[in-house]
Amino acid sequence: IHGGSYTDNIRTLDGMMLSNFACAYSCTGLSANDSSTQELSYDVGAISAEVAGGGIRINIVPRDGGNQFTGSSFGSFANKSLQSSNLTDELKAKGITSVDSINKLWDSSIGVGGPLRMDKLWFFTSAKYWGTQLYRSNDYYDKDPFGPIYVPDLSRQAIDDQWNTSFDARVTTQISPKNRLSVY
Repeated sequence: IHGGSYTDNIRTLDGMMLSNFACAYSCTGLSANDSSTQELSYDVGAISAEVAGGGIRINIVPRDGGNQFTGSSFGSFANKSLQSSNLTDELKAKGITSVDSINKLWDSSIGVGGPLRMDKLWFFTSAKYWGTQLYRSNDYYDKDPFGPIYVPDLSRQAIDDQWNTSFDARVTTQISPKNRLSVY
């Protein structure tokens, strides 16, 4: 923010830094699983001295489970019938034959947690599956994929297909009245 680099932020999971040795601070492949996230904490200023970097600090606080069995689920979906086209005559005159649009968007997750031993040992586990299938502007499959020259098949717009899965589990135990140990 305020002229900083998009890489100038720090992500932590329960206070432990997430990073990649290939870059400075923010390049991590982690996508927080909403189902297993209790809260997100954003520090935008006055970050303590033990943080070796500027920008925003994002802390992902995972769910612990507890003495009561709980669960949650979430789902969302959209497809091409929920979107209109903005392919105007003006764009067609410029040689545009198709525009970016969605084929499918989806996001689903489920989580469950509870006690393994009352007041002593808890678990929380979750699963998430999400993705996109996007049509790309002026991008088509080849009529003959084995031919020496690309010839677009204007009846088959190409799809950019991306999907992700996330499975996680957390077990927490009360070591002493003031100390807990978690394995994630």
